[in-house]
Parts: sequence; structure tokens; C-alpha cells
Amino acid sequence: MSKLIITILFFTLISCSTNLKEYEIVGKYEVDKFSYRDKSVLVDDYSTLSLNPDSTFEFQMYNKPKGLTGRWKIVQSKKETLIEFTCANKKMNGRLKGTIISFDYPNDPFNGRYNSILFVRLR
Repeated sequence: MSKLIITILFFTLISCSTNLKEYEIVGKYEVDKFSYRDKSVLVDDYSTLSLNPDSTFEFQMYNKPKGLTGRWKIVQSKKETLIEFTCANKKMNGRLKGTIISFDYPNDPFNGRYNSILFVRLR
């Protein structure tokens, strides 16, 4: 009987794991809230973020054919889930909470233009 209980507890722990899979966050995100450091930059400069299934990303710029591109991966910790973005030998982390990805200065992909910028997933 005790082996059965231990087996059930083991499978319950495995099934309740909080490890996020990359396919769960793939999609398009749109700027929702932001705080400027550099007032000359318009939020439309970076209007959307696309996380692609092949682990590439693009910060798409308003009215421009090509935005900031690179690779992304999930970095799991006990306190929070981070997405590590790598672009042109620069690494930055976005904090993932549900369907929201946020960046805070100085760890932002926009060279310190924003104190913070928040992207919300589109459905």
C-alpha cells in the first residue's frame, strides 16, 4: 500500500511541475505600457515583439520592414521566469509573468531608451 502512495505522490509532483515550455510562449506581443528615459524616442519605434517557434525573435518597428532580431530562450529560476534575448553579441533578459514580458533599464533591448517597457501577448 505504501508503494502505491509513494508512486501516486511521485507522479503528482511530476505532473505539477512549473517548467514552462518554449512553445507555450511563442506568439506576437504588443507594447502596452512604457516609461521613457529618452523623450525623443517614440513608443511606435518598437511596437511589437514576435517570439518564433524556431527560437528567433523580432522587435518590429512601426513602418519599417526590418526590426531588431536575434535568438531567445527560457531561463527558469525559483523566483521568476526570464527570457534571455541575444542579439549582436548583446544579452538581455525579459521577465515573463503570464502573458506579459517586461524589460527594465539597464537590461532593456533598446539601449537605455526606456526605464521600463511592457509587452502583452496578442490572441
